Amino acid sequence: MTSVDGSQFLHRTLESRYLIEKEIEGFTGYGEYAIYRGVGGFSRDLFAKKFKKIPDGLILVKGATRGYDQEITLVDWLEVEGHYKPPQEREKILDVATKSGTWLDMKRKVMLHRVVFVYLAVNGHQRSLREGIDNFIRAHDIKDPFFFDSIVLAECDVLPPFSWRGYTEKTWLDVLKSRGLDEEGKPISE
Repeated sequence: MTSVDGSQFLHRTLESRYLIEKEIEGFTGYGEYAIYRGVGGFSRDLFAKKFKKIPDGLILVKGATRGYDQEITLVDWLEVEGHYKPPQEREKILDVATKSGTWLDMKRKVMLHRVVFVYLAVNGHQRSLREGIDNFIRAHDIKDPFFFDSIVLAECDVLPPFSWRGYTEKTWLDVLKSRGLDEEGKPISE
């Protein structure tokens, strides 16, 4: 039995609520259970073989809404940060982001587009998450704006016990710009 104050309860609840919000916005969402069951053609095996990792959820987005061909479906990989993740685990997830643009089907109609880190504003994950992303980028000398745009931080505003107040999303490119930096980490000149 899972306790309502345990990390798995928080993880699943945050995942579900974020997916509900995305469904309300008109997107299609699949949780981890649906992926394990192979719902929508997305199987656990597909992700395990291609990425050596299973997402916490998926959001399907029509390509035309993000400037792609209307026949393409873009997939956002959800990673819920409900509790501490060791740096090695976070690196595996960020490695998935380096594979943005990977086709998930043989017909080349379904593409991995973004990795979305879903976390609570109140539990301090933002700082460790940002540090982890910064460290990964430095260690791999990444300068590709497509990579920076493929990482999304979805900060959820929730009051105890679980009063949903909304969420905000920023790409890593947005984070860099808010720091006054360009995608190469250089100050943006006025």
